[in-house]
Amino acid sequence: MDGSWASTDGVFVASFQGGSFTSRFVKTNEVLAQGTYSLTGAQVAMQWLSVATQEQRSASCSFTGANDVHCEQAGGGGFELRRTA
Repeated sequence: MDGSWASTDGVFVASFQGGSFTSRFVKTNEVLAQGTYSLTGAQVAMQWLSVATQEQRSASCSFTGANDVHCEQAGGGGFELRRTA
C-alpha cells in the first residue's frame, strides 16, 4: 500500500507510508485528511480525520487488482484508488 495513490474520480491524491497517510485535493493541494491504515492480506482498514469537518471517518478496502483498491466508507459511500507511483 505504501506509495502514491489517486482517486479514480480525480478529486484527491494520497500518499501512504509506514501505516500513515495524507490525502490532498488535486486542484488546491489542500490537505483533505490525515490518518492511519493497516494491511491484512488483500484487505486494508483505514481510519482518518477529515480536516474540513474534524470528524473521524473509516473505510474497509480491498485490492481489486495489483494497483487498484475499492473502499466502502462506514456510514455509506465508497471510493476507488489507483496507484500512481
